[in-house]
Amino acid sequence: SGVDVDFPAGGLIAVTGVSGSGKSTLVFEVVAASFRDGPNAVPSGCRSIRFVEPFSSVVRGEHLASPSSSARVASTAGVLDAIRRAFAATPFARGKGWKADHFASGSRGGRCEVCEGTGVVRVGLDFLPDAAVECDACEGTGFNPETLACTWNGLSIAQVMERSVREAIDLIESPEALRRLRRLEQVGLGYLQLGQPLSSLSGGERQRLGLAMTTGRGEAGCRLVLLDEPSAGLHPEDVARLVPLLHELVEAGDTLIVVEHDLGFISAADWVVDLGPEGGERGGRIMAQGTPGAISQRVDLATGEALARFLGRS
Repeated sequence: SGVDVDFPAGGLIAVTGVSGSGKSTLVFEVVAASFRDGPNAVPSGCRSIRFVEPFSSVVRGEHLASPSSSARVASTAGVLDAIRRAFAATPFARGKGWKADHFASGSRGGRCEVCEGTGVVRVGLDFLPDAAVECDACEGTGFNPETLACTWNGLSIAQVMERSVREAIDLIESPEALRRLRRLEQVGLGYLQLGQPLSSLSGGERQRLGLAMTTGRGEAGCRLVLLDEPSAGLHPEDVARLVPLLHELVEAGDTLIVVEHDLGFISAADWVVDLGPEGGERGGRIMAQGTPGAISQRVDLATGEALARFLGRS
């Protein structure tokens, strides 16, 4: 109670503090809940909200990517159509009269009819929920043998879908598809397989996938985007590549509020809101607000001391 927070619109804002200090509560249970109704924001978990202009929408990071649990990396990244067109252009496919949609796993004629293109079949078990097992007929590929006999660059459609984003960059010629794949590599997702389902991705991976795609589609502009540790699991070099992408969204008009612990990320933010002083009941207080440089001067705070060391100021 008694907490006043400033979130400068049109900036990259890092919310910091020790574990349990209230970062996620502030961002996702107060800010996200308060702006749930978009322009008609009603305070939730706080007394009042004051802003210069309403946001066009409020988006949580994990919702930037496709909400469909059956969606694949390639389809979400917008490169699947280019792959299917490449297969349809092969002499084998032209001789069969196949179009690009023949290489869709759900398309009749190209798919495995035993599993209907899913690659798995359901097995009923006594007293237990049904189990999903790999389809023996297509060995989990989702395609029939005739479709798999068609190759592009020496690979079947199933083998291409097994390739990583990084490997696919050397295969695909479409300029637009290449740009999208390089976006994924930029946010540290070069290791993902093209055919990997989004349901297998971690929260941080889904956030970064969504960020890569939303910047590529030009969807930014006056949104409030809330992210939860998008740097989780990333090498410092990957963090350094992620931050410019976030600044692209800011330059396009978005406001980003990010719960973060990575000092490289925090030092590149426009504004920092630090919570503490400890976790649990001794947390939830605003310890400092300001630019990363200003916070680094507060060596009496854990975040300030860590930032000062990171920036070489102590």
